[in-house]
Amino acid sequence: MNERERIAAAMVDLCFEHGYRQTTPEMLFDRAEVDRAGFRRHFADLEDCFCEVYKEMRDDLMARVAAAVEYEATWRDGLRATAYTMVDWTAEDEKRTKFTVIEVRSAGERALILMGQAFEELFDLIDRGRDERQLPGEISRATAEAIGGTIFNQMYAAYEDGSIDAVRAKVPEMMYMAVRPYLGDEAAAEELREPPRPSEDQEQIPIERRDR
Repeated sequence: MNERERIAAAMVDLCFEHGYRQTTPEMLFDRAEVDRAGFRRHFADLEDCFCEVYKEMRDDLMARVAAAVEYEATWRDGLRATAYTMVDWTAEDEKRTKFTVIEVRSAGERALILMGQAFEELFDLIDRGRDERQLPGEISRATAEAIGGTIFNQMYAAYEDGSIDAVRAKVPEMMYMAVRPYLGDEAAAEELREPPRPSEDQEQIPIERRDR
């Protein structure tokens, strides 16, 4: 690995082991085997390092989501593909999941803004349901934001308290919540009856709870 890659890897490792708030620049320099000058060649400070690493991970996930949605014929199928793409992505790397789902919430205002940008893209996807809407009455983007916020909070709680498989098991319930305002009770009920897609390796990856 080059110098920047060592620093990025060290940041992910330390956040996994100690949490962002307990990670110091000195710990990072030691783990990455760089001095302060070497670190400053790539990042302004610890927060900048976290945010740049997070942004790369976030953009990778959103690119995978976009690719998954592209091949789906309907809005509803695209939502489902998005959900399982996100679950599969988090299942690939326990440290990355802790970094992007848990630690980002305690890494400062800039990190929260970056996370919010990803949320906005996903709210956009949910909001496309208005083009599919089969029910009378008006509905706004605020509906998509409310649905998405509830879903993300449930996902966060499941990651913090359980495992990737706990999140996977909730996908039909999340799909029910997302579909119902746009396509109605019958379509939403179909999502509840849809069994969760199994992971490729069938392995449960625990996400360790850390005290704050």
